[in-house]
Amino acid sequence: MDEEVLLFSYKMTHDTGFAPNPFHGVLTLATCKPGIRRTKKKDNWVAGFSSKALSNHANRLNVDISPDALIYLGKIKDVMPIADYYRDELYQCKIPSGEKLGSQISCMGDNIYEPSPSEPDVYKQVSNPNHKGDDDKRHDVSGKNVLIFSEFYYLGQKCKLIPDDIKISRPEGPTGYGYKTDDKNREVTKLIEWVQNNFKAGRNGYPCLWKGSQDDEKCGGCR
Repeated sequence: MDEEVLLFSYKMTHDTGFAPNPFHGVLTLATCKPGIRRTKKKDNWVAGFSSKALSNHANRLNVDISPDALIYLGKIKDVMPIADYYRDELYQCKIPSGEKLGSQISCMGDNIYEPSPSEPDVYKQVSNPNHKGDDDKRHDVSGKNVLIFSEFYYLGQKCKLIPDDIKISRPEGPTGYGYKTDDKNREVTKLIEWVQNNFKAGRNGYPCLWKGSQDDEKCGGCR
């Protein structure tokens, strides 16, 4: 029997390239949204939509973002424990460190929790410009996992409202676990097909809260 196709949607209050991180050819959700990272499974789809707060933040930067626009859509390839994510050679490029801090993309690296070699579930927070201190660390590591999306469509500043005839369940405001839509009426399939027909796979735009194209991709990509 084929696996049930499920989509989980949530509203984003920030889109800086940190959570999710759409760079180096793979989209990752390693910080924020601990409920989603703790409970979602391989092959689930996740969609992030803009909120009024994100729209207002972007408008102050002269970036026109409509509330309820689709920021990204992705299918979970792997659900990886935070410690494994930090140690995996494939994702070392997402650790914000050293000379790479000169790159805006590298500054947004989300691989920021170095596990203790001797104590399980104990982490050192890597220096980064996004999450700092014990409160952020407790919140982030409570999610247990990092979601890896190799099949994804990140729109960022090119986000769009989805057609009215695609009936996707999504919250009006913040939600810890995302709103679920199953594919019994092909609504998830219709959304996937609409995105595939209108956008290329991978990153299509810059994050909503960036002032234009200020990235530097010279540091290379994850294999």
